[in-house]
Amino acid sequence: MADQQSKVYYFESVIYPAVSWVNLNKVDLAEGATPKVIRIQRGQALAGDVSSQFKASQPFKWLGAE
Repeated sequence: MADQQSKVYYFESVIYPAVSWVNLNKVDLAEGATPKVIRIQRGQALAGDVSSQFKASQPFKWLGAE
């Protein structure tokens, strides 16, 4: 679910069924910002505000994109 007014994106992982959310006001979305990711793995509890848990990552390549 997305709260567009507050800029908060809520989601649930099938691996760890608990409500998590990202507050987009706390994430750097500026042009040229470092790409970041949250990797969800078995045994990793992911719940609540995860905005600060993003780690730097290489951007993925779109299939067919030049």
